[in-house]
Amino acid sequence: MNKIAVYVLLVVFALVLFSNVAVSTSWDSVAIEIPYQVNHSDRIVIGTVKSASSSFDYTDVVIGVDEWLKNPLPRNEITVRTEWGTNAFTAGAAKFSVGEKAILMLKDEGIEKGRFRILNMELGKHNISDRDVVVKEITNLSGTTKPMLRPPGGILPLDPEVAKPAITKENASNIAARIIPMPVEKARIALIKDTYRYKTFWEFIYVENAENQALLEIDATTGEVLAYFGPFKTGKNVSITEKQALEKAKESLLSFGINIDALELSQPDIKLNEQPGGKNYDIRWIQQKNGIPVYYGWISAGIDAETGGFISFVKQLNDVSGVGTTPKIAKNDAIATAKDFVVKNFGFTSADLVDAGLEIRPLFQDEGTKGTLTWKITLGEQRLEYNMAQIWVDANTGNVIASDRTKGGGSSVGGKTLPLIAIGALIAVILLVLYKKYWMRR
Repeated sequence: MNKIAVYVLLVVFALVLFSNVAVSTSWDSVAIEIPYQVNHSDRIVIGTVKSASSSFDYTDVVIGVDEWLKNPLPRNEITVRTEWGTNAFTAGAAKFSVGEKAILMLKDEGIEKGRFRILNMELGKHNISDRDVVVKEITNLSGTTKPMLRPPGGILPLDPEVAKPAITKENASNIAARIIPMPVEKARIALIKDTYRYKTFWEFIYVENAENQALLEIDATTGEVLAYFGPFKTGKNVSITEKQALEKAKESLLSFGINIDALELSQPDIKLNEQPGGKNYDIRWIQQKNGIPVYYGWISAGIDAETGGFISFVKQLNDVSGVGTTPKIAKNDAIATAKDFVVKNFGFTSADLVDAGLEIRPLFQDEGTKGTLTWKITLGEQRLEYNMAQIWVDANTGNVIASDRTKGGGSSVGGKTLPLIAIGALIAVILLVLYKKYWMRR
C-alpha cells in the first residue's frame, strides 16, 4: 500500500465524517391525507416565513401568523423547528424560504415559547389553495366553525342550553370583563368539554388586530380561571432580575386566587425567553405530592423582562388525593419490565437506561380512579437520543400503563438504525492500522 493510497483513504474518511448526514423516514399512506392531518395536528396556522436560523441538525423558522385555523393562541409570531440542519438532516424534512406563505399542521413542542414542529414534516406543509379543504375538515371534526383550543380527541364543543353549566355564559362574561381590558362583545365565546381531563370551561378568544389579542379559560363549574394570555406587548430589554420576576408572578397569580406558597409544587424553573417580539421570563412550577412529580401537572407564568408586566399564566393541576406514594414494585423490576416492553413493541435491539424515577400519572380518561403511582423509565437505543422511549410502569401492579417513543437522527441501514459516529470511528481505526503498517514497512 503506497502513500498516495493512504492519503486517498484519509480523504474518504474526512468526507464521511464531515459531510451531511441523511436520515430516512417513512409514513403510512394515510398520513398525506388532509383529514388525517387535521385530526392529528395540535394546531393549524396560515403563516408567512420571516426568517430562519440553522444549527447542526435542525433549523428554527420564524413564522408570522396570518390566520389561526385551529386551536388559536394569542400570538402573531411562532417558531417552527424543522429536521434540516447545516450538517445533518432527515429526508422529508420541510424546507422554507423567506417570504413564503403556507398552511402548517403543527404539533406542540414548547407552547409557552411559541415553538412547534410540523406534523409529519414536509407532508404537514400545504399551499394556501388548500385553505377551504382544511377549514371544511376542521368543521367536520368539531361540528362547529369556531376554532378549537384543545387537541382533537380531547375536546367537545357543547351547547350551553343543553349542558346547563353551573357558571352561565353571563357569569363567565362578567368574570372575563374584570380581567381582560377589551369589550366582551368582541370575544368569540364557546363552551368546551375537555374529555381528556373531564373539565368543562368557557373559552374567550379576543382578536382585535395582530397586536391586540387575548385568551381566557374559565372553569364552567367553579368559575376559576384556568388560563390567561393577555394583550401585552413585551419589551426588548432586560431590566428586572429573575428574583424580581418571580415575585411579580406570585403577586399577579394571587389576583387569580392562586397562592403558589400554599400549593405542593417544585422549585420554580425560570428561563429568559428571547423572541423577535421581545424578552420575557418563563416561570414554571411542577405539581408534586410528597416530593414526587405529577404527570401533566404544572403552573406557568410569563413576565415581561423589561417592565415586569404580567403576560400570561396556565394552571393545570390534577386531583391526585387518592394516590399513594409508596411503591410496591422495586425500581430494578420496573426497569426490566420497561426494557422487555421496548424490545418487543418498539423493535429496540438494545435498551440502555437513561433515567428512572417515580411519577404520579393521573388517569384522566377514567372517572372512577384518581390515577396511580408509576415508575417512569427513560430508555435509549445504542446510547444515542435518536431512538428514545419513555415507559410508565405501574408501581403497584408492575404493568405497563403508558408509553411514548421519539425517533430522530441516525443512519438507516437495512431497516435498522446505526449511528454514523460509530461507522466513522470504525473507519478511523482501520485507517490507523493500515497507516501504521505502511510506515513500519518503510
